[in-house]
Amino acid sequence: MEIDHAMRDGCVVVRLTGPINPFTAPRIQRELLKDLAERPYGIICDLSGVESLDPVCATVFSTVANHPSSDWPMTSFALCGAGPDVAEVL
Repeated sequence: MEIDHAMRDGCVVVRLTGPINPFTAPRIQRELLKDLAERPYGIICDLSGVESLDPVCATVFSTVANHPSSDWPMTSFALCGAGPDVAEVL
């Protein structure tokens, strides 16, 4: 799993590349929680590079979005670019 971070207009854009499975999901969650700690306007997860999503691991995104540090609605959290197979699991 490759995780790239970029800032754009006060938002963190996180591009994920590779599979999301029980081995990679904990790292993704740690990285996203670190991003939340910075209190950006939003976090955008670009899933266009995700090859597969284990259904057991699909909750990693809701876990992050509902974490107390998310400070929602001050920090928005969005998923985008998921391919058909990944979108179906989500």
